[in-house]
Formats: sequence, C-alpha cells, structure tokens
Amino acid sequence: MSETYKLPVVGGRRKTRSTQLTPADDAYMRRPTDTTPQLFELLPDSAHTPPPYTVAGVYSDTRGHTGHPRLAAERPSHAVTALYTPNGEVEYQQRVLACRLSILDSNHEYSDDVTTYYERRVADEFGDRDEDAHTGWIDSSLTTETVNGHTRTSYTLCRPLLSYPSTDHQHVSHPVFVWAVVVQSTSWGSIEIGAYLWPDPDPGTGLNTVTELTDTVTNRAARLPRPVVEAEWPLLYPHELSADELAAKMKSIITDLAADPSEPTTESGAAVSTLLDRFRAEYDVTESEARKVLDILKQQDAIRVDTRGHIQLQ
Repeated sequence: MSETYKLPVVGGRRKTRSTQLTPADDAYMRRPTDTTPQLFELLPDSAHTPPPYTVAGVYSDTRGHTGHPRLAAERPSHAVTALYTPNGEVEYQQRVLACRLSILDSNHEYSDDVTTYYERRVADEFGDRDEDAHTGWIDSSLTTETVNGHTRTSYTLCRPLLSYPSTDHQHVSHPVFVWAVVVQSTSWGSIEIGAYLWPDPDPGTGLNTVTELTDTVTNRAARLPRPVVEAEWPLLYPHELSADELAAKMKSIITDLAADPSEPTTESGAAVSTLLDRFRAEYDVTESEARKVLDILKQQDAIRVDTRGHIQLQ
C-alpha cells in the first residue's frame, strides 16, 4: 500500500496529501483560548477523538484569494488539517481519520460569502458522482441538513475491494472500502471531517465516527469567537524558541559552515544537507521543521543560493 495518499477530506479540486503533513503528536495541539482562539486550537487532540485514533500529522496552508470577484469568496485564506491514525503514524492504514478547518479572511466573512464558499466546496466534490450512477456495486448516500443554523452535508461510499491481500484477514469474505465525510459550514468558513475504513467495517461505523467528531468541533466553534490565524503553527509551535529565534540560530550555523575550510571550494557556503542535519541535531526538530525555518530565511531575503547550490547569507 502506498504511503502517499489523499486525505479523506473533500478539498474541492485541491487535495491534501499525506506527504504534506508534518509528523506530530498532542504536543502540537492546544486548548482554545476563550478570547482569541487560534484556528488550529479548534482541531481536536487525541483525548477528543473517538478510539482508536490519535494525532499523527498536521498541516497548515495559507492561500491567497484570487482577484476575480466571482471566485474571491470561494477560497479560504487559511486552512489547518490534522490526521489521526490508530498508531499515530502518517502511513496509510486500515483506519484513517482527518479533520480540516478552513477560514475566509476578514474581507469575506459575511454570511453570503461563507454560503458561496460552502456550496462551491460541496458542488466540486459531490456534484457529479458518475460511479454511483453507473454501477450497482457501489453503495452511497448523500444527505444535507441544518445543524444549529449551519448547513451540514454527509456523504458515505462503500465499494468492494477487487484486489485485496486476503492472507492478512482470511475471515473477510467480502472486503470493502468505506469513505465517510461530513462538510459543515460555520460563521467563518467550514469544518471537514473524513475517514477511510477497510476491509470489513461495521455498517455505519464511518459515518458515526465523522459525525461524532464533527459535533465535537462544531460545539467548540460555536462557543468561541471567530478564530484568528497563527502563521507559525503547526511546524514550529511546540518549540521553546520562536520562529524568529530559530531562524537566527540557523543563520549562525550557516556562518559557521561557510567558514569551515573542510571543502576545497572557490565560494564559501553551507551545503543544504549539512545545514539541515546539524540544525536538526542541535535543536531537536524534524526535517520538515528545519526546511520551514529555511523557508523563513528565504522569505526574509536573508540568504541566497550560490552557483554550487550552497546556502550563503546575504
């Protein structure tokens, strides 16, 4: 089974993949602040997800609005995603649960814009389900209802697994793949909860799981003010040093490596692999986090890449 897969949330035409996630645990999650909750704080930690799921990976995505007025309200300015698996690993498993929260910026926070965004998101995913219409092998259901004044769309799909390693589960005579997902509007954007289950989930398990978690997140969002966006999360949030402090530490390492005469070169610079390895070892960060710090330096125009592909300070 491939370790690269699309998460079970809808996402319109732009899907979040497992390779975009940073491995994480509950240290990345925080209880919401009552006065100014961060968007990522509305994501549930392992204590608030149904068993057997635990936090496995996180992803933060900032997207600029298009200049086209018709499409301006159809794209979130920011989205945060969390993946939950039984063993806390990002790899594809027989049970995968994901939660994504998307928020429109302050220029598109009115009810009409939120409604347009929600309807477009649902239409992109469920507007044309050709496989449901042309085969009796696939069972599916699509329902829309109003929950606490907000629109909720629930979708389930169950299809047979035509190729399946039966030796792993010899008791499964009719293995199936189930996708269950809920998309719900909020006053500021949308909540998406989705799950993949196979090979023999109990009937209704997928929908019950995503509905239960949607209720949890909905209740959390309903009692709190409009969330704000923390651009630093999720890649650097748990560390004692701030993003700017980590960036300064990386600049210091670049200076040290550039002054190291161990490589006979005509230009002084830090090899990217050496820089990342040393930074990870000294500050206990993952490779994704180290690359995030490198991106911060690029955005600050603090570094440049020389003709050999090495990093130099400006």
